Amino acid sequence: MRIYVIILVLTMIIQIVSRYIYLKYKKINAKCNYSGGDISNFILRKYKHFDVSVDVLTYKTNYEQYDFEKQIIQLKQSVYYGTSITSLAMSAQRTYLYLIEEKNLLGKLKVLLTPFVYVTIGLSWFCIAIGLITSYYSLVYLGISMLVIVLIHNLITMFIEIQASRLALKFLTEEIVDDDEIKLIQIVLTNNIFFYVTNYSQTIFDIIYYASKNLINILRKKK
Repeated sequence: MRIYVIILVLTMIIQIVSRYIYLKYKKINAKCNYSGGDISNFILRKYKHFDVSVDVLTYKTNYEQYDFEKQIIQLKQSVYYGTSITSLAMSAQRTYLYLIEEKNLLGKLKVLLTPFVYVTIGLSWFCIAIGLITSYYSLVYLGISMLVIVLIHNLITMFIEIQASRLALKFLTEEIVDDDEIKLIQIVLTNNIFFYVTNYSQTIFDIIYYASKNLINILRKKK
């Protein structure tokens, strides 16, 4: 239990620091004076994705949105219009994320699993709870097994986030930002990776923690 609390606190601290870094570099304008929307369009043109458009999100959210059917990338207003280091880094990272999820096999698998994740989480914990209450342990095993889908989805998401950040850094370094701005871009993209890794790893840790705890309780009851 202590380990769980320690990891939870560390996760919260990292996410608070990540938010601070995001806002800090949001105030620093890049010398190129390109907006996040410009950067996204540059990347799409580089890979000859003339059929994909970039637009502004019309509602508030913490994350950018994609529509693969309409072939559109929607960026937050502050990222789309912003000319800051944060805007450039995030627009590039999000654009590469779209390209990976659209073409890459792992990206397609993530898109395929996403609709099932939230349903799976709720249904799996329901099975575990009912199984423990009724002592029907097959339901508990079923619930824990279902969480594997969530585990796979989160691991794939973390990998794709890291890949997109690497590609974004390479593009911005080679074609957009000055040498003295590269380190700032690196900080924002690394910070973004830490944010998502802690965000998704917390879910993974929850799965392992609660699943092992339930298994221990089952074994004790059987004795």
